[in-house]
Amino acid sequence: MVMRVSPDGVFGGIFVQNEILIYRFMEPNGNLLPEKISSRAVETHRVNHPTFHKMQDLYIFKNDHADYQMYVLFEEGILLYNSIDRRTEPHKVYDFAAEQLYLTPGLSDCRKDVLMVEAVRRLPNNQEEHSVYKFQQLNILSKHELEGAKQMLYFFKEYTIEVKHITKGVVGPNGAGQTISQLSIYDFKNKITMYWNPPANGTICDVQIEETPGQEGIYYIAESYEGTRVDRELMKLYPMEDNVKIYNLMKKSHYTEALNIARDANFPEEIQSEIIKEHADKLFQQKKYDEAIEQYMQTIGFLNPSFVIQNYIQVT
Repeated sequence: MVMRVSPDGVFGGIFVQNEILIYRFMEPNGNLLPEKISSRAVETHRVNHPTFHKMQDLYIFKNDHADYQMYVLFEEGILLYNSIDRRTEPHKVYDFAAEQLYLTPGLSDCRKDVLMVEAVRRLPNNQEEHSVYKFQQLNILSKHELEGAKQMLYFFKEYTIEVKHITKGVVGPNGAGQTISQLSIYDFKNKITMYWNPPANGTICDVQIEETPGQEGIYYIAESYEGTRVDRELMKLYPMEDNVKIYNLMKKSHYTEALNIARDANFPEEIQSEIIKEHADKLFQQKKYDEAIEQYMQTIGFLNPSFVIQNYIQVT
């Protein structure tokens, strides 16, 4: 049995066998309904899809028109219900089975009407291909490969967060190793890893995403054991400001990624040109003169041409 409640607490859904029972817990004004009312299902959706059979999860959310919708996840694919408190036929979001893929149980996340899932393709010799898909309503927003088995998968703004548990070493007479966690945050659009927490003592047991202005961030709890004592630690990761991202990328000579972030954030053209100039300077120092001149040409109107000409006069 799977149960999910909408983020505002108004509706809840329970999947039992081949039926989804919808319950209403609150009035639109936020008042709780009496138990004798909230304990009765307001609608029952019978799931009878010809190829989707193994139901894994469901997400109830409110769309931009203040209507409640529901994603239903199966091993074989995803359905979308445009209404939950009245009977409607679902729409197919994606058929993974048709591509010989299957969804990984427990590796999904949903905020508003954006859904992220992991799909796996089984290969010969016990190998697998792991990919992360992001959907909005009936549209696929992105697909990226993210290899390896995972314990948790989330998204925050444009970032993808994964948690992996790793067995480190072999200790004890039973050959059991120490389990530790690795948390990684990826910016697939700009092809960079924004955060990588290398393996340390303890495991991450919970992750929460907060998007409330002033409190936004990624919270996680890590716990470790020493004898009979359990230590837990609550950590928060803050979003990195765009100018800090750009500075760190340029320090590592990742100029293309830095420029992409500046453009996406609508930085002034003067700043974008300064990034291009530093890229050109780096190429010039490496004696890649043809590539450097291509970069310098993009700064026309912001960089004094005499600076470039003087450099190339000295070279010749």
